[in-house]
Amino acid sequence: MASSRHWQAPAPASWPRSPRTDPAPLLALRACS
Repeated sequence: MASSRHWQAPAPASWPRSPRTDPAPLLALRACS
C-alpha cells in the first residue's frame, strides 16, 4: 500500500511514530479513501 506511506510522511508531530496503532490517522485515511 504505497498510499499509506503517502499520508504517513506529512503526518503531524502530534501523531505517534506508529500511525497503525493510532485511530486518528486511520480515520483520516478512510475519509480520504
